[in-house]
Amino acid sequence: MRETKAKDSSGGFLIGVALGAIVGVAIYYFLDETPQGKKTVKKIEGEIKDNVSSLGDIIKNIDDKKTEISQKVDKIERELESKIIQVKEEIIQDVESNLSQVEKLQTRGRKFAKFFTKAGRPVNKI
Repeated sequence: MRETKAKDSSGGFLIGVALGAIVGVAIYYFLDETPQGKKTVKKIEGEIKDNVSSLGDIIKNIDDKKTEISQKVDKIERELESKIIQVKEEIIQDVESNLSQVEKLQTRGRKFAKFFTKAGRPVNKI
């Protein structure tokens, strides 16, 4: 049974190849030998040239847009870097200001603690 299926499928393949060859020859003959086929070839060639020309314009537009976008990205990057530096400096100033406040509070706290201690011991235990 398996041999029969193999023979059937190989016969179908050969028929497909033969039909494909016949159709290919017919199309070639039509396009190359008949006046109508030659008009069709010229029409197809004209459309291909138009499409290739349009494709060239599209590629040029894409390149122009790519350059424009690249310049915008560079500008945004520079602006962000500048903003980051500015914010960093503001944060440093805030931290230094707060650190100064903390140091003042520590000094006041030490003075306050000395006020409530006598000989290193809390006043309430004396």
